[in-house]
Amino acid sequence: MQITIAYDEDRSIPVPVLPVAERATWAEQTAAAFAARVGGGDQLRQGVASALDRLTALADDDSRLLLLIGADGAMLAPLLLFVVPHELDEREQADFLWQPSALLPPTPTVITTTHLGTGFSSGLAQREDGADFSTRRWLFFGSGMTVAALLGPVAPLGLGLVEAIADALLAESWVEGFVPREDVAKAQRLDALASPAQEGWRLGAASGGATAG
Repeated sequence: MQITIAYDEDRSIPVPVLPVAERATWAEQTAAAFAARVGGGDQLRQGVASALDRLTALADDDSRLLLLIGADGAMLAPLLLFVVPHELDEREQADFLWQPSALLPPTPTVITTTHLGTGFSSGLAQREDGADFSTRRWLFFGSGMTVAALLGPVAPLGLGLVEAIADALLAESWVEGFVPREDVAKAQRLDALASPAQEGWRLGAASGGATAG
């Protein structure tokens, strides 16, 4: 399924699917070109190259993976965009938007995009294996399919440095065959479930993890 990403090349780098033997060279060359374009030094180049090298092992043909670069390289974060070939039920939505490792209630946002319609986003502060990190997750509701995105993991205080980059990217990206369901009520219901006064996600997401079809 064709996923077309509209991105700012000075703040985002798409990660292609590459043979293992080509990954390190591509990462070094791409990082060098990026640093030169934005006027960054060796520290930025090395940091971007290292992150890209790691992400090439995660890229596949069924999703789109990007490295987001915030605050002149002070924060680097992966953004994964993928399509679920069915409409998620409430349990599946909760399994993706809420994780058992979350330390606090999610930070919810209802968002509107040009091509993906109205979506819902959930920010989580998490702890796994003694490590603290943050993620942000998006769902966009379509006829017969769902578009999902995952930003992070990033350092707990670093999410705010890359969220705006992801929001701008998602605002103009599109998926072939995706017809948005302008179901504002669904987004509002998710927003209500995310309230600290509610326990709906905790009860509904005990299994953890996303259902990706």
